[in-house]
Amino acid sequence: MNEVCYDILVKIEKIIKAKEYNIKEDIDTPYTFYIYKEETPASIIHIIKTDSPISPGKTRSTSKLIHNDVFAITWLETYEGYKCEFLALLLLIYGICILQLRFTNINYIVLDDDSDKSHELMESNIYNSIGFKFRDTIQIDITKKNKIITQGPEKQLEINKEFVNKINILLNVKFRQFQFYF
Repeated sequence: MNEVCYDILVKIEKIIKAKEYNIKEDIDTPYTFYIYKEETPASIIHIIKTDSPISPGKTRSTSKLIHNDVFAITWLETYEGYKCEFLALLLLIYGICILQLRFTNINYIVLDDDSDKSHELMESNIYNSIGFKFRDTIQIDITKKNKIITQGPEKQLEINKEFVNKINILLNVKFRQFQFYF
């Protein structure tokens, strides 16, 4: 998994450079990463290492929760003037992959998705697009197209082969104009 995550990091760094941005980790706040242009932050992600309930091997028929060491995304934002460039998506994937390289024993990322698109069925939600799933049971809202009803905003992502495949496809599709940099 390490080699594959490293390859994804290299792709992301090349895309960011091609878009004339840079990326750095905040030395004062662990696990906080920025994409910036000319020293002005454009996007930020803050992740913490914690113990949290997860539902391993999540399927519709399993709902057993266990506590495990995980990374929790506590903040992801792209600032005004920098939106619609997929910077948050790049930073999200970057943060996950770099921490996976540093902590190979942690295979889950969790977050509370309070975004406007959190209840969308489709992959228009940034977290759904990379494979996050609701931790708890969901129901289809038949009164609204492509909407779901959840027990809470908690989502989880397992860093595995499925995640890596999804990320590689996503990068190749969304950033195909930068493929000559890969």
